[in-house]
Amino acid sequence: MCITNPPLPCRRPDFLTLKPVVERHARIVFRNLFPADREEAVAEAVAAAFQSFVSLTRRGKDPFQFPSVVATRAAQRVWNGRRVGARLAGRDVFSPLAQQSRRFRVHSLAQAAIGDREPLAVVVEPRRGF
Repeated sequence: MCITNPPLPCRRPDFLTLKPVVERHARIVFRNLFPADREEAVAEAVAAAFQSFVSLTRRGKDPFQFPSVVATRAAQRVWNGRRVGARLAGRDVFSPLAQQSRRFRVHSLAQAAIGDREPLAVVVEPRRGF
């Protein structure tokens, strides 16, 4: 039996009924991402929804009255780069936040196909015109 301010494991069974709604909404929102990125974004949206669920129940609100709003806000939070637990580094070249804000993408050299030249030759090629 749960007490007035129960620990997290006591709230978990309640959230599990809300989880499919959040996952379905997140899969729709992130349908255009690569499969690995989509899986990560859906998991992050579920974590954000759980965080919101805990916060709402602590304030005496019932998240089951508006499950679609909880799912929508969780997906928006992930889409805007706000992660659960820690912030993303905006200056790290591998960070999705940096790639999105500065409009570049990191690719593997093994997958690079640049005409008939070797990918490594393109990387070490000196820049002209600067």
